[in-house]
Parts: sequence; C-alpha cells; structure tokens
Amino acid sequence: MEAKTKIQKFKVAGFLLAAVFLAGCSTFSSSSNLTNFTENLKKNSFEYVPEIVEWSELYPGFSYFYYENKNFPLRYHCVKVDLKNPELKISGYPKKEEEIHQGITVKSLNSKLKKENKNSENKPSFQMIVNTSPFAGKNGKWDIYAHIFSYRNIVGIHKVENKIFSKSVPKYAAIAFKSDNKAVIFDSQRSDEEFSDYHAVFGGFFTTLRDFQIRKFPQIQDSRTAFGLTQDGYTLFVLIVEAERKHYSRGLSYPECSEIFLKLGAADAIQMDGGGSACLFINGKNYLSYSTIRKNASFIVFEQ
Repeated sequence: MEAKTKIQKFKVAGFLLAAVFLAGCSTFSSSSNLTNFTENLKKNSFEYVPEIVEWSELYPGFSYFYYENKNFPLRYHCVKVDLKNPELKISGYPKKEEEIHQGITVKSLNSKLKKENKNSENKPSFQMIVNTSPFAGKNGKWDIYAHIFSYRNIVGIHKVENKIFSKSVPKYAAIAFKSDNKAVIFDSQRSDEEFSDYHAVFGGFFTTLRDFQIRKFPQIQDSRTAFGLTQDGYTLFVLIVEAERKHYSRGLSYPECSEIFLKLGAADAIQMDGGGSACLFINGKNYLSYSTIRKNASFIVFEQ
C-alpha cells in the first residue's frame, strides 16, 4: 500500500508540474465543451467593456485605445486599422522558405525587419507586428520539447504575398485579405484553394462573433490575440489582452472579447493564438507591460 501511495503521489506531482510548466499558452485550446458558457455574460460586462472608447491616432489609418481596470484587474490594447488606406501593406512571417519552422520572438522579428528595411527604397514609416497562428513543436505537440527548442510547425493556413507556407486545417478559422486589403473571416479552412483570391491568409482558432452574434465558448480567461472586422470588411480591430501577470490583468474569455468587439463596432471576430504567444510591437516598441519571450511560428505585419 505504501509503495502504491508513493507512486500515486509522484503521478499527481508530475501532473501538477506539467500543468504549471505549460500554463500561459493558448495553443490547442479546446472549444468542444460549450456547457460552461455563462448565460449572464453581460451581467459583469461593465468590468471589461468601456463606456466610452476614445481613440488616439498612432499614424494615418491607425488608431490606438488602451483599457485598464485595476479592480478587476484587467489590461488590454486595441488598434483600429483602416484597410481602405492605399498605402497599407499587409505582410507576415514567415514569407521565405528558409523562415519556415524557425520560431522567433517578436523583438527579434522587429530587429530582423528593421535590418531588411534599412537600405530599402520603400522603407516603411509605420510598422505593427502581431502574432497569429497556433503552432506545435517538431513532433507535432506543444510539450516540453517545444518550449526548449525553436522548431515550429504552424497549425493552419499561412499565406503571405500570394504564397502558401502552411496548409489549411479545416477545424480552425482564418482571416483573409484580398488585393485591396478587404478582409473576410472564414469559420473553416476547408482547403487551400478556397483562399486562391486572397494575397494574405492567417489561420487562427475559432470564429467567436458572427453577424453581431456572440458564439458560445467556455469562460476561460487568458491572454488573447484576436481580430474583429466591421461588416464591410474594411475596418480591422486588433485586440491584445494581457494575462501573463495575473495580479495585474486576469485576462478575458472568448465571449468577453466578443463583447468588446461589439462595442468597437465589429460584426465578426476571430481568436488567434493567445497565452504567452500574444504580443504587440508598434514602431519597434513593445506595447505590453511585460516582455514577450516566446518564439512564435507566425506573425502578421502591417506597414505603411
């Protein structure tokens, strides 16, 4: 009995250690269990949905809004992007064959792009970098080896400058941009051919808002990266929610993010990879209150 008890204790300890080690990453979050959806979602929405949204211009076509509630506690960042701007260029990482599977931090990617643009005739005056797709390690899992090594497998479609670098995964959603940068959110990545008319496509997790209707998901609060879209497809809202330091910001659930998007004016929304992957760099500056050290598999890059 004593030997069995020790074995059981070791199993429990091992499970708890693994849970702590893997905490803070939303990669492969499950949405199958919808029974935890809170019917009284709007009951406490005053804690995280602002009464008034006051945008400040970062650069023509880009506006920024920051929200903080120290009592909840909560911190998040919103960027509104005018996709009609003819000067706007939407690119991403990876965009070269040699970059596939090479995980990189947002800070390192910023330095890499700065170096590439140094001698360019079309050097951008404005640049914003945001993480996108979920990913796995070399063995196809998000485990201890994926934490230690930088090899990355993008899970889902990743298309940049009309070239596909990662194949579609039907169970996940995607956001796609046409040649004029008009955006569309797809509930499913049914096939690569479905995105033939789009120059840039980024796979995410799930569509959480459709036609102004919030979809049901478990009320799990975490760091989030999400995109909201107006009905005409020409205004994009980027939402980054902090939750890597819970005493400063507890994070938000998918439905809570959707409520914020409704307030901003979005009709549809998609959740990208979150947790420790969530990041926001604007003109070389980290906008989060903490450093993001995770080596992500993919990013979307806005330049002007």
